[in-house]
Amino acid sequence: MDHTCIIDAFGRMFINPDDAAIESHLDELFTEVTKQCPLRDISLTHYQSGYSLIYYDNKILTLENINEKEEPVRFISNVALNKAYDLFLALNKNQIKRITSLSWEIQ
Repeated sequence: MDHTCIIDAFGRMFINPDDAAIESHLDELFTEVTKQCPLRDISLTHYQSGYSLIYYDNKILTLENINEKEEPVRFISNVALNKAYDLFLALNKNQIKRITSLSWEIQ
C-alpha cells in the first residue's frame, strides 16, 4: 500500500495529493472558511511507512507512526506554514529520513 492521504480541516480525505493540493489544503487552514471547524488541522499520512504529520492552526506540527503504537508522538512548535508545506511534500515523496532527522520534542 504505497500511497498517501491528506485529510483537511473538514475531515475530507484525498488520496495521493499533488503538491498544489497539499499547498491549497494547508493555506485553507488559516482562512475564514475553517473557523467553523471544531478541530483546525490538516494531516498527511504515508501508509507504507506509517508516518503521519499533523499541522494545527496554532502552528504546532506533530509526527506519529500509526504502524508503531509504542513510538511516542513527537512535535515542533512555531512551525511556519512554508516549513509545514516543505515537510508535507517530503512525506508525500517518501523522504522519511528528512522528516525524522529533525529535532522533535517528545510528548
